[in-house]
Parts: sequence; C-alpha cells; structure tokens
Amino acid sequence: MKDVNFTQGSIVSYNGENWRVSAAVNLDLVELENAARTRRKLAKVRELRPQIAESDSAIQQQLPLGDSQEREMAMLRLECIRPLLSASGRTKAAVRERARQYGMSTATVYRLIRKWEDHGRLEALVKGKSDGGHGRGRLSSKVEEVIQNVLPIYLSQQKYSMKDVAGVIRQVCEPQGMPIPCLSTVRKRIHRFSDQLVAKKRLGRAAAVRYEAHPGSFDVPTYPLAVVEVDHTVLDAIVVDEENRLPIGRAWITLALDVYSRMVVGYYVSLDPVGSLSTGMCVANAIMTKDDWLRQHGIEADWPCWGPMDCIHVDNALEFRGKMLRRACERYGIELNFRPVGRPHFGGHIERFFGTLSKQIHKLGGTTFSNIREKAEYNSEGKACFTFEELDSFIGKWIVEVYHQDYHRGIRTTPLRRYREGFTGPMKRLPPRIVGDVQRLQRDFMPFEERTIRPAGVEIDNIRYSGPELTKWINSREEGNRRTRKFIFARDPRDTSRVFFFDPDENDYKPIDRTDNSKASASMWELQKANRELESEGRKHVNEPMLFKKIVELREQALGTAKKNRTARRQVEKLKSHHKLRSGAKLAENGTGVDQAEEVVFTHPIRPFDDSPITPFQEIEKL
Repeated sequence: MKDVNFTQGSIVSYNGENWRVSAAVNLDLVELENAARTRRKLAKVRELRPQIAESDSAIQQQLPLGDSQEREMAMLRLECIRPLLSASGRTKAAVRERARQYGMSTATVYRLIRKWEDHGRLEALVKGKSDGGHGRGRLSSKVEEVIQNVLPIYLSQQKYSMKDVAGVIRQVCEPQGMPIPCLSTVRKRIHRFSDQLVAKKRLGRAAAVRYEAHPGSFDVPTYPLAVVEVDHTVLDAIVVDEENRLPIGRAWITLALDVYSRMVVGYYVSLDPVGSLSTGMCVANAIMTKDDWLRQHGIEADWPCWGPMDCIHVDNALEFRGKMLRRACERYGIELNFRPVGRPHFGGHIERFFGTLSKQIHKLGGTTFSNIREKAEYNSEGKACFTFEELDSFIGKWIVEVYHQDYHRGIRTTPLRRYREGFTGPMKRLPPRIVGDVQRLQRDFMPFEERTIRPAGVEIDNIRYSGPELTKWINSREEGNRRTRKFIFARDPRDTSRVFFFDPDENDYKPIDRTDNSKASASMWELQKANRELESEGRKHVNEPMLFKKIVELREQALGTAKKNRTARRQVEKLKSHHKLRSGAKLAENGTGVDQAEEVVFTHPIRPFDDSPITPFQEIEKL
C-alpha cells in the first residue's frame, strides 16, 4: 500500500475521489484540486487516503538482502538526497553540489528526490537509469546503467582498484554483446565522486574528518522529526496484578522524544524485559498515526505525531545495535546515530523527560521513588494500587493531556505548540507522510531470525514452522556460490505460534504457522525457560512434545504459587497482556478471537535481550 504524501502535485484519495495536492496549509490541513483544476477544497490531513498510481508497477519491488550491489547503490543514492528532502535544504546550489559530490547529473538527483517522495522506501531507489545528455558520456543507456550499478564497489572497504571495477563492467557487458567502456571512461566516472565520500567509504569515517567542518558545537534541530531520541527506563512504581491486587514489580518504558519540540512521538510500556521488541514497537508507534490509539484510551486531546523521522539518536546498548533496527531504519530512510561512548549529555533531552515523568510517578501509590534516601520508610509494596493497564493508561493521559500542553522552559512554549509551529512558521515544513501499510511497518520493526529452509520447514527455539509459501525456497543457494541461502523470519516474542517469512520475490511478509498448532501459544521467554529447564535435567535432545509438556508444568507451578510468590504473579500478568495483544491482532486480521485454551498461566524469569544491566535515570529537573 502506498503512503500518503503531501508534496505539491501528489495524488491522494479523499471521500472516494482522486485529488491533487496543491498546497499544504499547516500540519492538519492541505488544499486539494481536482484533475481538471476546476474545483478546490480544504481537507484534513488525517482524512486522506493513498491513491495507487499506475506507475507503481514500474518500481523495482525486490530489494536484495545483504551487501548486494543493488542495495549498495540504493543506500548511496539515499545518502546523496537525504539533505535535500526538506524544502529549505533543496536549493539549486545544494542540488548541484550533491550531484557533483556523488557523480550524478542534477536531473538524476531531482528524479531520485521525486521517487523517494512518491514511495518513501529504499526499493524506489534500487534502479536508476542514466539518460545521457549534455555533459554526459556518449555510451548507450544500457551501458551507462551497468556502469552506474557497478561503480559502488569502488566505494567499499575492499578497496577495489579502478582496473578491478572496469573488469567487473567488462564481465557484465561482454556476454550481452554490449560495447565495453575503456578504463579511462570508468576512471572519469569514479573521479566524479568527491574525495570526502571516497575517503569515508574506503577508509572509514575517521579518514573523512579532514574534509569536514568543525564549528565547535553540534547543530540544534530546526524542525520537527529531524532528530528523535529513543531510550528505556524502569518506572518508579510497583504495579499489582488484576486478580489479587498484590504487587508484581515494576514495568519498563521505551520512549521516543522529538528533540526540536520535546514532543513524545511514541512510547511502549511493558512488563517484559527491554530489548529489540520494545525498541521496534516504540519506533513503529512513533511512525503510526495516533487516532485509533487515542480512541481506545478514551483521550480527547490531539496527538498529531506521525511519519518517519530523519534521524534516531540512541545509546550503545546491544538492542540498538542489532540487525533489525538497522535494516528497518534503512528501509524507511531513517538515519541511525549512536551517542559517543562516555558522553551521556548527548541524550540529555530524553533523560530530562524521564526525570519529569518520574516526578509524576512519585505522586502515585506504590512509588519506589528514585533512590533509597527519598524512599526512606515508605512501604512501596504495601501502598501499590495500580495495575499494569492502569499505569499504562495514566502515562498516556499524562503525556497527551498534560505534558504536551504544559509550558516547557527549555523551548519557552508548550511542546504541542512548538511542534505545530514547525509546520506553519518561516520554515513551512510539509506534513510528514503517512505510512499506508501499518501491518508491514510493525513487521519491519519486529525482531527476526535468519534460517535456511529445509523440506520439513524451519526450526526456531526447537519449534518447527512450515507452509506452502516456503516450498519454492527449499535448499535454495546463494547467487554466485554454493552456500545455502538464509531467509528472514520476523517474529513477535510475545507469541511464537507463528512467524512472518520475508519473501524476497514479493518483497513482503507471509505468516507461517507452527507445524503442530494444537498447543496453546507461548512466548519466546517461556520457550527459553523451558529449554533451560530441560537442559538442566540432562535432556540432550529436546523436541516439541517435551518442550510443551515442560511449559504446562511451569504454568501450573506458577498458578499454584501466584498468591504467595511475586515473580509468579508477574508472570501471570505478562501472559494476560500477551493474550490481549494476540486477540487484538487476530481480530484485526480475520475478525475472530483467540481460543479459550490460550487462557493459560505464563511463566518465565525476567531475562532481557541484553543481559547487561540498564541503570534507571536519575531524577533531573525539566528545563
């Protein structure tokens, strides 16, 4: 499904009719005109829907995984146009300079910008053809296309020589009977790359420093969604279980904060340990529109944050350095930046927000405060009264109805007003594009495993998955060598009853169910706990029946001790939370609920994706 884009001339659907965007008024309104340009009207941004254009079929759908030449070329083109995607940065001089640095014509740069604005995905930049013209070579368009697709190998850290590049071009052209460009032609194309780019790609970022300006301070974001900080912290409050109202421990929050406006653009609260799941769900929530979420939580205030951000700023925790986040950010054109080690002030904005949030949490019954001195003799467990859902709802209401509307000394206005001003002030930013395929967005930001496909399917954590969608890929080999090809299987750790196979031919995910789906669903952490228990019992070869028998055993054990044991109560609440999420997902997909057989007790220890400790942030005054 195509995104809804608000650049001038974009086609959108409004009330079942096609319209052309003639101008963006502000964050909430755009002016539309019909195809004949005889009628104009104002429309609310969030009431517009994507229009599938006939040209969509011409876009290259398959984006090869790994370090393929096509992916390298697409990433290089995105790097070229990234500073030009904002209207303020797209001057003719800036376009000419980027074209010079990357060895392209200005027309090509403008075409790439248009492709990105139309589709907003890395796939749109995979293939680009040179059309010749004044100042260009006299080679045919097919030969130029080969040259442009092969040139990125010169920018790799393998440090291929110009002769090597010319040799690869020869190998491609010769079998097809195309003219073979001479070495001097290839050399001229390579010399179009700037010295800074060549140094950065071949020798590393440190070698490119000599070509960069060093003004002595870091640029402050000048518009919304330019830089978004993402981090986790544990909440300073004990939550209770729904059934017995007894304490079960503290919850975690992962949050995304827009540095320009201090608006919270997305968050995710969970009893599960922080890791790649919480990170992915938080970023996906930040990109999605919030209208449905606001209705579900009974919040009448507005939360006008949606669309991919330009840059995500994170610390160096393992979950932020995983393949999932890097791959998903690449697809949506998001730059992923890491804080310098040992310099925590680079994440100061989100740390200050966590300090502000902690002040509100400290007013609730069951707070643990920020330290032992503050807590003194306060009985946190005895005073605990909020369930997990009640705490989640409180945080959401406070963020949207209070924090966004409250004066912020750091920006000298409210976060909501500052955010809106970014789309109506002198910069006149266009409203962010609305991602059309929300389900695909969520799956892109799910943790994934890479597996080869065998005749019996694939196995993850001793659970086997199979389906007809896998048949054509059984024992397939990597192109150009004899190694068995690995494929991506995204999965929601809260529900291992199915995984999502990324089909490279269709560039989409396909649900693959567990081969034996007669057993109730279990979480990834529950499976890992059962595996460890069986291994400790001396079981060398674990199979599925043994695994689920152990899971039932552990669930019964937790149910029997829930009233006496806080860890067991916490495990029960986590399973209930997972069950509600699965029910919602299945209702959304096919209109049916989940079997009552899934109302089972969930048990596993608190074990994060990243085994290294995460220290809660100190309470800091809001600027």
